[in-house]
Amino acid sequence: MDWLRVMDIPENLIFSKLLVQGGAFRSKLEVSGKYRFYFILNQNPKDDDVILLATATTKIVEHKSKWPAEVLVEITPCEYHPLKQNSLVNCEFIRAYSKGKLKKNITSSEFEILEPLPSKILKKILDALAECENIAPIDKLLALGKEI
Repeated sequence: MDWLRVMDIPENLIFSKLLVQGGAFRSKLEVSGKYRFYFILNQNPKDDDVILLATATTKIVEHKSKWPAEVLVEITPCEYHPLKQNSLVNCEFIRAYSKGKLKKNITSSEFEILEPLPSKILKKILDALAECENIAPIDKLLALGKEI
């Protein structure tokens, strides 16, 4: 879906499709201005005020050299078709956004709704999140439904 067409879709329709566990989109949410893949991790994002987002990077070797394998999830374009290159989610870099800030950024920036993550990939990411030492227990609770 082209971001210009998404901008013309009513906001409530965008968020009803997007705010699900495993919901995915591309956008320039951060100061870096990079157009990134984002994945929603919350179990109940429609009810939560804070949304946990994982991002994908193509800097696989760099992350593997600095982080334990338990917190990294590799994803290939064969497993998730919107990706054009082999990518990796480093669960130690999960971002927490207020739902209001997320909505404001999405409706004011280049934005593309993607198909949700396949359940197999989502499970790998959630399992890796459970192993993270730098993610606050309250944030893990939003995604995992239990304290780790």
